[in-house]
Amino acid sequence: MKTRTLLFSTAIFALLLLISSPFAQASDWLPIAPEDLALKDNPAVPGSQAMILYRSISRDDLLGSQQEYVRIKIFTEEGKRYADVNIPPFDREFTVSGVKGRTIHPDGSIVEFSGQVFEKVVERTHDVRYMAKSFTLPDVTPGSIIEYRYTRYWEALNPSTRVYYYFPRSEWELQTDLFQRTAHFDFKPGKDDLFSYRMQAVHLPADSKFVRDQVRHLVNLDLKDIPAFEYEPFMPPVFESQMRVLFFYSTDLRIPEGDEYWKGQGKKWYGSVEGFMDKKGAVANAVASATAPSDSPEVKLHKLYDYVQGFENLSYEQRKSDKEAKALNLRENKNVEDVLSSKMGHRNDLNRTFVALARAAGADATLIKVTERDEALLHREWPVFSQLGYEIAMVKLNGKSVYLDPGSPFCPFGILPWEDTGVSGLLFDKTMPTFVTTPMPDPTDAVIKRSANLKLADDGSISGEVVITFSGEDAFRHRLRARNEDEVARKKSMEEMLQNWIPMKGDIELVEVNEWKASEVPLIVKYKVSLPGYASQAGHRVLIPTTFFAGAYKNPFTATRRTTPIVMEYTYDRIDDVTIALPKSMQVESLPKGIADKNGVADLAVNYANENGNLHFTRDFQLKGIVLEQKYYPAIKDYFQKVQAGTNEQAVLKMGN
Repeated sequence: MKTRTLLFSTAIFALLLLISSPFAQASDWLPIAPEDLALKDNPAVPGSQAMILYRSISRDDLLGSQQEYVRIKIFTEEGKRYADVNIPPFDREFTVSGVKGRTIHPDGSIVEFSGQVFEKVVERTHDVRYMAKSFTLPDVTPGSIIEYRYTRYWEALNPSTRVYYYFPRSEWELQTDLFQRTAHFDFKPGKDDLFSYRMQAVHLPADSKFVRDQVRHLVNLDLKDIPAFEYEPFMPPVFESQMRVLFFYSTDLRIPEGDEYWKGQGKKWYGSVEGFMDKKGAVANAVASATAPSDSPEVKLHKLYDYVQGFENLSYEQRKSDKEAKALNLRENKNVEDVLSSKMGHRNDLNRTFVALARAAGADATLIKVTERDEALLHREWPVFSQLGYEIAMVKLNGKSVYLDPGSPFCPFGILPWEDTGVSGLLFDKTMPTFVTTPMPDPTDAVIKRSANLKLADDGSISGEVVITFSGEDAFRHRLRARNEDEVARKKSMEEMLQNWIPMKGDIELVEVNEWKASEVPLIVKYKVSLPGYASQAGHRVLIPTTFFAGAYKNPFTATRRTTPIVMEYTYDRIDDVTIALPKSMQVESLPKGIADKNGVADLAVNYANENGNLHFTRDFQLKGIVLEQKYYPAIKDYFQKVQAGTNEQAVLKMGN
């Protein structure tokens, strides 16, 4: 959604809302019980850094506002970090007002918040940068109670048409990373004569009771003893794991169930997309300019893919204000002709444009509307079309279905972003509803090859050249992350990456990167390295580590227990090839044994060789499994620990006379 200034009328409504709010005046903080001031620990979860004593969220989609109130008891020094409050980015442009806060010490003395609210850059989906609002409460110590409240506003009414905006979804995020003793939530839906809504509870306690206030058009929920949400590495999407309540809107005043719903929504989507792509003249001209008549069907598809991917991608740019958009003459693309004319568009615009061009070039091309698995899974039992967000392309090439995403910058032809692999989606087809599943990624679609050609000196130092080659998904990810960075930031990031991979601190200099802005070629990074004390002497022998890139094999699973399944992002292949030239004063005495280990989760092959007085080490680690049940966690943890332990092996060299 484009940035818009809040309407004056909306602000007046919001002011009236604040005046009527129980938290409207600074003196209207809820009373604090003496036993809460004296509380030393969380009786429900002993040893906690902090706990939420009370939390309230009041959301009003009619006015476009959400009031939040939080009271937290701090128990430890570590718990003081909750005095730094971050108001996270919203799914639309928003402002924050009415920020109040205070710190209450155990003796009852109060320190009011009088600081400033500032903006803070955070990263979100697709590596787009968003601004969060932040502030810090004063003079917080263990034993303190902190509390704060604020209201955030967004535009609910279009300023030019005076029509309410349609937003697909609202929600209560019920869980935080702290235990909550009591919490209250209320929700007022948007214009009920324009939209209908469906409420969906996720992971709520069985005895949860919603109360509907028909007079004030509110839905209320009160909860007690809400457990903290635990973030675990490689867990299912937070949306699927966290306790929450969703409010899905529909422009249909009666929401059908089952296939009837998906058939109706699918036909609407089909008609909308066909209308968007139905500009045959502009499409034919674009195909003629981007391809040659003598091109093979495959060459034509590659050329059209590159052509569309070269357009400015608005989904991966920072949001622009109305003033900026006007100065740049930015407007919403109504059809493929607009995209081709402006050479810019959002991700779905670009993928639709590619499909239109591919069809005009004679290819069997279509779209699939998917739910991306880094955020959620598709629930077909929910009559909610907004679950399906992004559209990817599918073409038939040499009798096979090839899945493509030119709408993602630097994504190679034939590779999907991992979020779109192994997910359910709705096929763009007249026969509705037709659901398909995109293919799972293959390890060969994401390869990092690390090569090192090094020389060991008599003093145990090592120096030489390192070349890192990223292919497929890995090249795409690095280029995507670096797209908004300057050369200095890119250089620093890549040098830090290599430093984290090698076993000790040293001098690392990035020498060359082949191409930051391509998608069809690997990303190749060259370094010069120099590490003092890489080998250590013990009497007449020298010990030298045999895994130069040991830091790349850290065990991601270190917790003693696991509560969720393991969901890896994508399968991959990690190949190391290291050659170390030895000085004449040293000869190889012994090498570790090689490893050849294959199972359903990963394959590991490690070889150590003495080649004419040079050490040659190779390691190939392929991750093959993506989803594993929680019950297998102990075995997975032990396996990755063994892989990490294997990086500690050493070769023994003998000093000459």
